[in-house]
Amino acid sequence: MAEFNADADISQLVLLASGSFDPITNYHIRIFELVRQYFTLKGCVEGRAIISLTPKTTNTNPDCSETQDRIKMCELATSNIHNLVIDEWEYNQRCYTILPKVINKLADKYCSTGDTIAVMITEEQVSQITQWPQSEVDELMMNKNVVCVTPNPHRLINVVQFCSKFSTYEDNFHVIIDHGNTVKPNIRQAVANEQSIEGLVAPQVAKYIAEHFLYKESEKEIECSHIALQMSPKSRILLPRIRNTANSSSNGHKKKKSQTPKMGEFLKIQRMSKRIPS
Repeated sequence: MAEFNADADISQLVLLASGSFDPITNYHIRIFELVRQYFTLKGCVEGRAIISLTPKTTNTNPDCSETQDRIKMCELATSNIHNLVIDEWEYNQRCYTILPKVINKLADKYCSTGDTIAVMITEEQVSQITQWPQSEVDELMMNKNVVCVTPNPHRLINVVQFCSKFSTYEDNFHVIIDHGNTVKPNIRQAVANEQSIEGLVAPQVAKYIAEHFLYKESEKEIECSHIALQMSPKSRILLPRIRNTANSSSNGHKKKKSQTPKMGEFLKIQRMSKRIPS
C-alpha cells in the first residue's frame, strides 16, 4: 500500500469506529491499540477514539441486544482507556444510517483542521464498500484514512488495488497486519452454549452479561423463529390447529393454549407445509 499521507507537521490522531459492539470484546480493544500504534509510528500524536453504536432496528439489527445494554458494556470495557468517547448520535436515530454519513457527523463533531482521521472498518465492510455507489465511497474516504486490521492482508490489498472505486484513494487506505493472528470471538454463541468467555471480554463485561442474562437465547431458537416468519400463509394456518390438538384432553375439554410452540412443532409445520399445494 502507499505511504501514510498525513502532513509533515505533527498531527493529532482521531480514531472513528461504528458498529454494533454486541458485546465489545478484548478483540476490539486490541484493534484500537494496533491502529494507534501504527499511526503513532507514522508521526501522529495520540488524540481521541470515538465509538459509535448502530441502533437496534427491525430491518438491519433484529437480533441485536438493547442499546442501553451495549452502551453499558462499552462503558465498562473502556473505563480505563484515556480519551475514548462513546457517541450518542447514531444509536439515537430511528433507522439505519449509512456509514459515510455517520463518519462525517463524527468528524464534524470531534475533528479539527489538521487532524488525522482514521476510520476503522472490518474486512466484511471492505467487501460491502465495493458495491457502494461511487458517491458514497467518495464521501467516506475523502480527506480521511480508512484502516482495516487483518492477519491475512493479501486479499484486502488486491481488492483495494483492483477495484476502480478505490483508484483515487489508495493513499488513504491502510491494511495493518495483525501478527497476533487475532480471531474475533463469537461471544453470543459461547454464552448460549454455556461456554466460558473468560479472557475474551473484560471481567466487568462478563459479569454484566451474566447478571442481565444476555445472549441466553440459543441459535436453534433464533433459527426456529426465522422459520416461523418465513412460512407461507397456508402453513401458518396449521399452527393453531397443532396447538389445539396437542392441548385437547380426553374428555373433550381444551386446556389453555401454550404461548410458544416447541421446536418440534416448528419442524413438523415446516414438513407439512411442503405437502400443501400452492
